[in-house]
Amino acid sequence: MTIFSCCVAAGDDLYIRGNHSTKYSIKFSKRSPDQTLFKSYSNNGYSQQIAPGDEGTVKAEISVKCDDLNSEIPYPVRYDLPSWLKPYVLPGLDIQSDSPEIINRAKQIVKGSKYQYEAVQKILRWVNDNITYDLDLKGPKTAVAVLLERKGYCVGYSNLAAALLRASGIPCRNVHGIHINDDSAADSGEYKPLSLKGITLHRWIEIYYPDVGWVFSDPKYSINFIGANYIFLAHQNGQDNFPATLLGGVMIKTENNIFNLSYIDRVQEGNGQLLVRSSIFTRKKGIVSIWIMNGYMFPGKTEVVIASFDRVLKLPPDTDGKVSFIGLDRGEYELKIRYNGILVYVNKFGLKDKQELNFDIKLNVEETTDEEL
Repeated sequence: MTIFSCCVAAGDDLYIRGNHSTKYSIKFSKRSPDQTLFKSYSNNGYSQQIAPGDEGTVKAEISVKCDDLNSEIPYPVRYDLPSWLKPYVLPGLDIQSDSPEIINRAKQIVKGSKYQYEAVQKILRWVNDNITYDLDLKGPKTAVAVLLERKGYCVGYSNLAAALLRASGIPCRNVHGIHINDDSAADSGEYKPLSLKGITLHRWIEIYYPDVGWVFSDPKYSINFIGANYIFLAHQNGQDNFPATLLGGVMIKTENNIFNLSYIDRVQEGNGQLLVRSSIFTRKKGIVSIWIMNGYMFPGKTEVVIASFDRVLKLPPDTDGKVSFIGLDRGEYELKIRYNGILVYVNKFGLKDKQELNFDIKLNVEETTDEEL
């Protein structure tokens, strides 16, 4: 899954912020059954609105908001679960959260966590780092089998993640849906069927935070958010898999490219293995956001550099002239902006733990052609 592209520095995770959305048209063949399989749904960070379209189609508009999650719930979990939430901390047929192997592994992973958000991040990072993604649909899929064999596909990833979370006292449920990959999203002019590639049935999870509500995560790709290339179908209701036969004949067209983001901060930290929605309550790192107000300058011409005594981070601003660096240690930094390779701005600043600095900059340069330079 590619949400956006950027340069990446050394570290554990890649933190993101920002918003994006897209629209889909869903077509049904004559043999395709109930169009109400697609329904509106929203939680913290995700909204899916379903409406009737032309000639029997269904329109889906999906919006994603990836601002700081900012859940302050401490860990270990001490809040009283209401009755409707208790099933999501109990073991299930394929989510064996009462297994000794699962319980012991969960204790090792979440050790030292002070916030529920932190425990969630440790569990999903561990699954991502230690389980090999295997598309063999006959391979291990129960939580214990995936843990012991260290491989699985999306069903196994979600079952294992859910079991580790429930064993840690964190409410979690599996989600059935559809995932649209990069190539299918880029070709927005054609209806395409569900397949094993491109537009696929998919499984991910939803985690409950008492102070912010339900939040999606995909154990293979992302923590505390998913992209607009996910279409929600249903929560797991005792079935092992969402019955694919119910979706026979469904065709989906991307009406606008999901990677034309309306706004997203490009950020630096991590090796790109996981995309993480940040939370100021758990990160000790700082954020530096820059907005260059000369809007005409950016495509392929401007580079923003932040340098400390041991790191040099470089990124181009987006089309709005904005760029952010998340995961910066406290210390002294130098901000430089180059335009067509020429240094046009320099500023030195200090950064504290968890501090967020914003620079609104109007560059005093003239627009010139490459030949003139």
